[in-house]
Amino acid sequence: MGIYQGMNNGGTPASPNISVSEPEYYYVIPVAGQSNAMAYGEGIPLPDTLDAPHPRIKQLARRATVTPGGEPCRYNDIIPLDHCPHDVQDMSGISHPRADLSKGQYGCVSQTLHIARKLLAWIPDNAGILMVPCCRGGSAFTLGVDGTFSVASGAAEAATRWGTGKPLYRDLLTRTKAALDSNPKNVLLAVCWMQGEFDMTGADYAQQPALFDAMVRQFRTDLADYAGQCP
Repeated sequence: MGIYQGMNNGGTPASPNISVSEPEYYYVIPVAGQSNAMAYGEGIPLPDTLDAPHPRIKQLARRATVTPGGEPCRYNDIIPLDHCPHDVQDMSGISHPRADLSKGQYGCVSQTLHIARKLLAWIPDNAGILMVPCCRGGSAFTLGVDGTFSVASGAAEAATRWGTGKPLYRDLLTRTKAALDSNPKNVLLAVCWMQGEFDMTGADYAQQPALFDAMVRQFRTDLADYAGQCP
């Protein structure tokens, strides 16, 4: 296992010389919705301190490399999580004008890593957290385009519409299943969802709550075979 510099449970930098055992299982947390849920933070990332990956926090891969020009990875591999998760919309190529790419300050900044860090103190020491990035900026239930979905690569970046059976939903569902399938001990802890703002720009915004509720019900139904991993 590769050892990555990160944070200890108290939120301070962990020593890069301390070996952390591979988690025996993961608490799975899909993160979905629109821009408020993903890497739209415009500040300079701090990859050596606050935004450093933690050995017990991972994500499901989507891109071809862990970081731009970094180690190769495949779709749904379990890889380190840093400040710019592998969401449907790729923000890794948009950087602060003063960022130093040679220092790993690539891309925009998400809160996903920090949500996971806050939870470390509340889970067993032999467990980790596996975040499942499924966000798309500007996405809505009543606006946008369906786009396409592939089992080999997930929802296309052009997909901007949520709803039962739509490509963004299928991306969320299949990646959640992949995270649970990776280890029968893995547990679905929660889904982190932030969305709704973009629906407010259209005439049919009032339909959003019912469409969201229908999608949540379908998500639960579609995970029925994983009941033992969804307490």
